[in-house]
Parts: sequence; C-alpha cells; structure tokens
Amino acid sequence: MEAKKRKYQSILLLSGTALIVFSMWDILKIIFSFVFSPTQQFIIMALFDFNEQTIIYAIIIFALLALIEFLINLFIALSAKAEARGKKKSVFYLVVLCILLAVFVANFVSSLIIYIPAITDILSAIDAIIMSAVSFASIFALTEILISSIGLRKINKKEQQQCN
Repeated sequence: MEAKKRKYQSILLLSGTALIVFSMWDILKIIFSFVFSPTQQFIIMALFDFNEQTIIYAIIIFALLALIEFLINLFIALSAKAEARGKKKSVFYLVVLCILLAVFVANFVSSLIIYIPAITDILSAIDAIIMSAVSFASIFALTEILISSIGLRKINKKEQQQCN
C-alpha cells in the first residue's frame, strides 16, 4: 500500500507540473496565433466588425480568457501538488478539474473536426499535429491527476481507519 501511495504522490507532482507547462503553452499559442497568423485576425474581422478597435477588444477578450484558463489550471496543479505532499485539499478542486476535463475533451474533439478538413499544406498539418498532441497531453495530465487524487484519498482513508 505504501508503494501505491508513493506512486500516486509522484504522479500528482509530475502531472501538476505538466499542467502548468501546458497552460503556459496555451497562452503562448494564443499570442503566436494572433501575431503570426493573419487568418486568425480575418476570422475575428468576419465575426465582428471590420473596425480595428473591435479587433483589439477581441484580442483582449481572448487574452483574458487565456489568463482565466491559466489561473484555473494553476489552481488545479497547485492543489494536486499540495495533496501529493500530504496537505488535505477540499473536493472543490476535483469538481473544477472534472469540469475543465469535460471542456478540454470537447475542445479537443471539436478541434479535430474543424482542423483536419482545413489542412491545406504541410505547415497547417504540423500545426494541427502539435496542437492536438499538446491538447491530448493536457487531457492525459488532468485524467492522471483525477485518478491519482482519488486513489491517494482512498489509501489515506484506509490508513486513517486502521489507526482508529
């Protein structure tokens, strides 16, 4: 049982760190998509007005959403790492994790549906592969955190019952 506990703790530490790195990647991806991809700006222009001020507002909104996503991921990652170190965490972070996991899976599936038909050249194919790989890795890290956290809680509960 002690080996399994250490395994769950190390998975929580590693997956928590990975989630932080993937969150930083998401922010960089958004920044680079606006800076280096004019098609992103054309999409915004098509969705909104052709006014440059509206485009700036849209970019600010996307940046704020990316920041919110980063903060949520950071909360989950730090909670997982704290739980791995033996600090008691509430169930709230697992609820947030489940919601985020559902959003990530839906986003991953919709990205595949949208990006695969839009692949026109090798660069867009490479971009789609990289984005899909990072998204899948984020989903995997979230799933690992969920499974390990539940497993660690069960072990801690058994140990507590044995002490009483």
